Amino acid sequence: MYGILAIPVSIAITNQKLTRTQLGMTFKKIWLYFPLSILLGLLLGGGEYLKIRTNSLISDLSTFNLLMFSIVMIFFVGLVEEVIFRSILQNRLQIALGNQSGLIITSILFGLMHTGYGSMGEVL
Repeated sequence: MYGILAIPVSIAITNQKLTRTQLGMTFKKIWLYFPLSILLGLLLGGGEYLKIRTNSLISDLSTFNLLMFSIVMIFFVGLVEEVIFRSILQNRLQIALGNQSGLIITSILFGLMHTGYGSMGEVL
């Protein structure tokens, strides 16, 4: 689904001639953000797992399956969601409504998108 969703996102970015800077995709301080994001991802993901206790998304934890799952989650799900919500929607709303309102509205929409999991904790 996210692979297909990447198509209209790419078209919108190209059509609007958005630059990497406008999308918030700069590599400034990546040496700091990359290890911090891995640490926070592990902590938040572990906490989410302990709280929600979801079923396994893959039945066989072989190296190949874990690698494929990681690629899909990072380059399709995570990347597409971040481009849509943070790079396009949040930046545009912050320009139109101000930083605080843009951030709040984007966060609410992102949470509402996750209501299909059936857990209010997941939405929050």
